[in-house]
Amino acid sequence: PILPNLVGVASRAGMVYLVDTAEAKIVWEKDHNKGMFMGVQSVAFAKDGRRLASAGYDFKVKIWSVRTGRLLTTLSGHTDYCQQCVFTPDGSMLVSASGDRVLRYWDVSGSMWEELSEHEHLGGI
Repeated sequence: PILPNLVGVASRAGMVYLVDTAEAKIVWEKDHNKGMFMGVQSVAFAKDGRRLASAGYDFKVKIWSVRTGRLLTTLSGHTDYCQQCVFTPDGSMLVSASGDRVLRYWDVSGSMWEELSEHEHLGGI
């Protein structure tokens, strides 16, 4: 992340938190699911530390600005809850895995680039 003491936290209550561990405080908190009380399964930072992605039970991946907490993009297309998300090393793409057994490769601007289906998820991506 931008500062080494920042961590992203996923919540079963549907919240995404950015926490400053050096100051022991929440920098910002966002409702991934807009009050629907559906959990967030995972979060991932882009390598440059400027974006944080969250994968939720609402079948969506959301990309947030680390600095402001503003929602930048919502990635929709899965038909089951999103289990994992991860940015590519250069930060231009994001990969999401879902209970629908589909891996989706996204351009971080929001368009789906490629889809690989019928894969068993044996662990994190």
